[in-house]
Amino acid sequence: MRSIVQMGKELAIVMVVEGVENRKHHEFLREAGVFFGQGYFYRRPMEKEAFLMLLTHG
Repeated sequence: MRSIVQMGKELAIVMVVEGVENRKHHEFLREAGVFFGQGYFYRRPMEKEAFLMLLTHG
């Protein structure tokens, strides 16, 4: 993982990491300088209606 992050940095690519499932993953990415991610750690998949409610009501 570190080598992929390093390569992205050297190429000046903004990375979005898929599969962040726990705090350990989250902290590793932050320490590596990756600030965009998605996965169960942040939120489980949801139906369209629930997502729209989240967007409108926070």
